[in-house]
Amino acid sequence: MSATDNRSPLGDTVTNWLHHLYGHAEAGWLTLFSVDATTGDRFTDWAPIIDTSDAVTHATTRATTCDVWFGVATRTEPLGANRRGGGPDCAGLPGLWLDIDIVGPGHRQGGRLATDEPAARALLDAFPLPATAVVHSGGGLQAWWLFAEMVPVDDQALTLLAAWGTTWSRIADAQGIDIDNVFDVARVMRLPGTTNRKEGGARPVTVTDADWDRRYGLDDLDQHLDAPPAPPAHRTGTTVPYIGPERPGTAYNVRHTGGDVLRSHGFTLARTDRNGDEHWTRPGKDTREGTSATVYADDGHTTFWSDTVATMWPHLNVRRPYDPFGLVANMDHGGDFSAARQALRTAGYGAAPAPTGTHISALEASVEPDADDWPELQPPDEADTLPPLPLDALPTWIADQVRNIARQLECDPILPFAFTLGALSVASLGHVQIAVRRGQIERSTGVYIAAAGPPASGKSPALSLAFAPVRDVEALRIAQAANAIAEADADHKILTKKAEEASNKAAKLDDDQAATDAKRFQVEAATIERPPAG
Repeated sequence: MSATDNRSPLGDTVTNWLHHLYGHAEAGWLTLFSVDATTGDRFTDWAPIIDTSDAVTHATTRATTCDVWFGVATRTEPLGANRRGGGPDCAGLPGLWLDIDIVGPGHRQGGRLATDEPAARALLDAFPLPATAVVHSGGGLQAWWLFAEMVPVDDQALTLLAAWGTTWSRIADAQGIDIDNVFDVARVMRLPGTTNRKEGGARPVTVTDADWDRRYGLDDLDQHLDAPPAPPAHRTGTTVPYIGPERPGTAYNVRHTGGDVLRSHGFTLARTDRNGDEHWTRPGKDTREGTSATVYADDGHTTFWSDTVATMWPHLNVRRPYDPFGLVANMDHGGDFSAARQALRTAGYGAAPAPTGTHISALEASVEPDADDWPELQPPDEADTLPPLPLDALPTWIADQVRNIARQLECDPILPFAFTLGALSVASLGHVQIAVRRGQIERSTGVYIAAAGPPASGKSPALSLAFAPVRDVEALRIAQAANAIAEADADHKILTKKAEEASNKAAKLDDDQAATDAKRFQVEAATIERPPAG
């Protein structure tokens, strides 16, 4: 799919993007986070993930004056206008992402940023699996590797994110490029179809490449990932995963808040809101006269509102967010980030690169070894070779499905065979009982299926294809049940209304026939059975 297909009016662009990321999500909430480019006002809008029309409306409205981001992970519930949610509030992930800053508007020359878009694309090409989509954010490239289905946010997903960041840190370092650690589960990313207004600009956020059929299972990605290193002690409690040797600025951000920097320069904490936002007053001004800066609890950034502050520290800009390291660089080193990094490194911030070792996948590293060593696995002997699959024992239409899935995925037929048995057992639950001992032991047809195999052997896509007919029937039954429930509710409402009218008529006119009709309508209403929901 070409990116030009998506360069339509804002609403269509946002609709397409959200559909491709969340079209298969069944529950959760999408959060949109916006910052007014002129006033610095912040807004958080919420929309149910199963119907993103509200999100499109919010984005369309905000994008006229604001930078707009979206929470990658769905949230379990809407959290109101002043919160966008942290790790414990996250429910599901549509994929993995990468953010590559490019030297230019909004990003300072110097350091080790990608020098141009070809350099950023060369970094993307260093990973063996191509991205599903690439977005030009107006200041760099954001790449997305989408999952075949939503992945729940659990310990395995958090380990995968840390391994993903660790891997990209290694790849980028090998190419002499620095990337930001944007791999926390509650991360917000720029919304395609909106505008990047950073540094007073107006650069469109557009999808440049997309192959929406290119989806990955966890095992597809894991085989290419490095195990995340053990974090240093000072990172305890932080929500950003440790992905490898820290730069001094990153280490400083982990250990300090914007409030720490402001306090060291004579600012006074005037008040703290219920959501944790801190409001600070500059030196020389009484807190009763107002505040000069806000340190936001949701992302830790500091924004200045006072032009006097910009006069006192000429390298600071009002209404622009700064992380703690950015405050140090601008307030202590005149905007010289290299000097700030060197000073922090001298003070003990940052870590030396770890020695390169043998590749260990993220999921392998998350498994605790048993105290007793497992025996080394041996290949089967000729005599131990398994017999051929008994596909002929299956009805023809089922056997054909197994063969088609195996041919489509180029995988071992045992995978679709096992998963198809599981799908059949689900389909027959509640409909078929097997008499083990007639009159004594009866059991349903449920079976337990476990598939084990090397990464990228087709387990996830085979499972999805085998169960696709079950999901289709389930969706159809839910829709049919919804219609039947609506009809039953309507009939009950009509009969109840008729009973009420006949009862009123009987009371007013002493009409025996009306009284009889009222009783009949009441009985008919009471006998209507409301079908179960699906």
